[in-house]
Amino acid sequence: MNWITMTIRLVPFVIKMVGIVEKLFDDGEGANKKKLVMEMVEGALEAIVGISTGEQKELWTKLEPTISSIIDALAGFLFPHDDEVKV
Repeated sequence: MNWITMTIRLVPFVIKMVGIVEKLFDDGEGANKKKLVMEMVEGALEAIVGISTGEQKELWTKLEPTISSIIDALAGFLFPHDDEVKV
């Protein structure tokens, strides 16, 4: 499975995880919340891809910047008063 297809498939998961993390941790620590979502997505990717190909590290290297940008865009849209978080 190529990285573009995997990114598209992960978008609903990322959206759901951002919502869950926001509800659980309403402390304004955007960088920590983003890091948690990134780790959750990476863990899910390892579980999914590791079973089928074992190439999750290479795939994550390609996906990470895109997933990070998606999280930033979601945070900017859902929480426009917060500053953009870079991790």
